[in-house]
Amino acid sequence: SPVLMFLRQFKSPLVYVLVLAAVVSLIGNHVEDTIVIGIILLINSIIGFTQEWRAEKTIESVKKLIEEKSIVIRNGEEQEIPSSNLVPGDILLLNTGEKVPADARVIFERNLHVDESLLTGESVPVKKDVVCLIENPHYYEESNKVFAGSFVTQGRGRVAVEKTGDNTLLGEINKELQQVVKEKTSIEIRLKRLSIFFIVLAFIFLAATLLLGIYRQIETYELVLFSLSSLVSAIPEGLIAVITIVLSVGVYRLSKKNVIVRNLNVVETLGLVNVFCSDKTGTLTRNQMMVRRIFTPQYYYEVSGVGFNVESGGIYLEGCGPEGCLRSDTLHEYIGQSEDSRRKKPIVSDNLTDFPDLEHILSYITLCNDSDLYSECLKEDDPVRKCMGEDRVWRIRGSPTEAALIVVSEKAGVHRYVLNETWPRISEIPFTSDRKYMVTLHQPSPAVKKEHPLLASQDSNLLIVKGAPERLEQYLKKPSGTEDVVSEFASQGLRVLACAIRYLPKDHLQVTDEDLIDLEFVGLIGINDPPREGVKEYITKAERAGIDVIMITGDNEVTAKAIGKEVGIFKEERNDQSLTGDDIDAMSDDALEHALKNRATILARTSPIHKLRIVKSLQKLGKIVTMTGDGVNDSPALRQANVGIAMGITGTDIAKEAADIVLQDERFESVIDGIDEGRHILNTFRRVVLFLTSTNFAESFMIIATMLLFTNPILLLPLQILWVNLVTDGMLDIAISLEPKEEGLLDRPPASVKERVLSKQTLSRALFYGIMMSTTVLTVYLLYLGQNEQKIRTMIFVTLIVSQWFSAQNCRSPTESSFSLGIFKNRILWIVYLVDVVLVAILFIFPPLVALFELSSVEPIEWILIFLITSPVFIIEELRKRVAKNLKK
Repeated sequence: SPVLMFLRQFKSPLVYVLVLAAVVSLIGNHVEDTIVIGIILLINSIIGFTQEWRAEKTIESVKKLIEEKSIVIRNGEEQEIPSSNLVPGDILLLNTGEKVPADARVIFERNLHVDESLLTGESVPVKKDVVCLIENPHYYEESNKVFAGSFVTQGRGRVAVEKTGDNTLLGEINKELQQVVKEKTSIEIRLKRLSIFFIVLAFIFLAATLLLGIYRQIETYELVLFSLSSLVSAIPEGLIAVITIVLSVGVYRLSKKNVIVRNLNVVETLGLVNVFCSDKTGTLTRNQMMVRRIFTPQYYYEVSGVGFNVESGGIYLEGCGPEGCLRSDTLHEYIGQSEDSRRKKPIVSDNLTDFPDLEHILSYITLCNDSDLYSECLKEDDPVRKCMGEDRVWRIRGSPTEAALIVVSEKAGVHRYVLNETWPRISEIPFTSDRKYMVTLHQPSPAVKKEHPLLASQDSNLLIVKGAPERLEQYLKKPSGTEDVVSEFASQGLRVLACAIRYLPKDHLQVTDEDLIDLEFVGLIGINDPPREGVKEYITKAERAGIDVIMITGDNEVTAKAIGKEVGIFKEERNDQSLTGDDIDAMSDDALEHALKNRATILARTSPIHKLRIVKSLQKLGKIVTMTGDGVNDSPALRQANVGIAMGITGTDIAKEAADIVLQDERFESVIDGIDEGRHILNTFRRVVLFLTSTNFAESFMIIATMLLFTNPILLLPLQILWVNLVTDGMLDIAISLEPKEEGLLDRPPASVKERVLSKQTLSRALFYGIMMSTTVLTVYLLYLGQNEQKIRTMIFVTLIVSQWFSAQNCRSPTESSFSLGIFKNRILWIVYLVDVVLVAILFIFPPLVALFELSSVEPIEWILIFLITSPVFIIEELRKRVAKNLKK
């Protein structure tokens, strides 16, 4: 609920420290300090709440995956009922395009194909039968059952409902999801450590102040005031708000890249990721089948493009296509520079006649096809005008495999509607899992000789067969001799279809299996679900950044390894290994961890439980894991991962609900951009903590030193310290957090979660800066010793503010000089300087504020003196950085 989401923002040890400071202020009768701290806590909570609420509203939360109508047979009659009212025993009717609402057993089917990719990761729809011949099958092998959440892509069926709701396979996955306990994010761990550090530091300084006060016999009221000042000095009141802002800025930057962050804290964790687990279907690939290779007795062809998008890519002779095309390791025919330049261009309608073998096979696979391809406009402003480019999206009806055949034909200018008019179908034999081929018989129209003279070479009916090569081979007039080609295509993870034809007499109007003799071989088509564009380059980028990439998929091992090789996840030369779900079942946890440690980069035929177990094993090895996925079967692993990332378009609602981040445009490279942003945020976090810690040290050292050196010490008021901590430091912190991103963050290995933000090096720098700033303050104190208390307090207040301006420049980089970074490159920092000058001026001009902060006037010459005294804070550090850099060289 919104109330609980808001209250959750207060769940932090640092918040508890601030509450303690507010209570102490109230006890010390400093109500204004209590109010200021309360306002800070409120602002921080509002920022965090707003970010989480927006993310939740962007992603529709899911209560039920299926809220649709179903047609059942009850009492011998067909009835339409809400899917939620289904009960075991109902007879459910399924038709093409419908979502399956329950787990059910098939009792009748007519060419029923179901897309189970959201459950299994398998790209190709599964043919369903009344019986299953496999003994003790896995759920993805139960060909006589359909499962809730899957889709009917072809045919129709009648099924008996066996399980509904939480009892379905989908429900079991959802229950497993609810049991997953997510690990704390790295920033939660770091904040806890920082909180302990600052709490201990605060009480050390508080104890030191009390002991010195007792030793100096300071009056009780002043001692309480000094103790309160010490406590406020040691606590970085603005840290929580600044960190929230830093994370929110990172979220904003990622949102510009269509990345929705649902959990603010994981942004920093992205920078620590060292293992990237990715689903295959819908993540590394588009879950859109596509023709990749074509073979005819004359030529090999390669195909480029993006899924079902007809306007993308093209068909080329082997070796002539763009990078990313799938081809043989050794080209079968070299197209040299001396060849006709037309042979190197994409094959379209203008030059298709130069390749009659290609025109034949494309025409045949388009005629022998039951799927359909159409486009939709994403913008409906002008439905009359035809939309193009990014405003146009391509959809399919029917089998994705057959749709891929239509797409490749359209790329060459072979249009299905023209072929259907010139060669109308008069008979067919539908595809079945037993038959493994489809047959169509076509009669030429009067216009066929004019439109397609190549196909009308004989005045006869045309019989076309497409299907599994091993089945068609037995019907050929003579052997095709393509066993090696089929093996090569299959080794690349391609589903291979063969095509053959035969001409029959014009009076032959009905086709039967007996007609499948003396067929003429036409060619082979290789199809798969190809990698998304840019994936290979970004996997290389991830590995360069010290991130291991692992594929975890429900698809079969051969296909997974082929895609893995294509994108660079699986490389035999570095002894990469592959495992299946059965292998994982046979392994103990220790054995699985050992396999993952020894480069098991392909994990195929995995169930949701396998994926969850893999992520847990990686985390036991000390890895920071990000998991990407889109299906229901990915959701438990998405929840378990340190950073779960779901696909925004093809992803299921359950996957999005389980994830920390959602990719709206599903660009794989957005994940790498997110890791880059996470590393930048981690560096920013270090800069911010360094600046705040050094300020706290300066204030605390100043209090302790003043009480040690002077009999009647004059200290800053708690309200003045709060101004420095919240206004000056708060604005400077934000400016530092907006420091431009460093180059080459992805060329470094990831940091360890065990590495503290306040490392020894950072802590020593904070001490160094704190000592320098407190020294400048004490110098001014000594110069004005003997003047009235209000004047001294005013001068040390202003000196502390100005020293922060110089310290902010020091904290921009641990090694680089501000001049080498560009002294004016961070424009926000200079704007903050100007704003702080204006605010300080208002403090001295507006009488109520002068009285509240107990200030005296500061002359222009005194401002110059303060700048001269505090400038060594910057000069000394610049010299130190330069000397350190020269020594390193």
